Amino acid sequence: MYVASRLEQMGGSLQALTNHYNKTVTAVAGKQGLHNKVERFKQLSAKASKAFPESLDVIGTENEADRLQLILETDKSQEK
Repeated sequence: MYVASRLEQMGGSLQALTNHYNKTVTAVAGKQGLHNKVERFKQLSAKASKAFPESLDVIGTENEADRLQLILETDKSQEK
């Protein structure tokens, strides 16, 4: 009985492994898989006619918390 239960567990593990393998293969090579998405991106990129500018300006990362706090305090004082 001990051997039978171990074989049953191993069979379940092999089935789970097979399911995970098949899901992974589908995720990579399936119709909606990564491989097809990369190929589609390459095709769409080749059709693009606009180019990025040579230099892009960095968006400011200044925190305006003080200014926002002042606005909130002004709004609260006007409500009273």
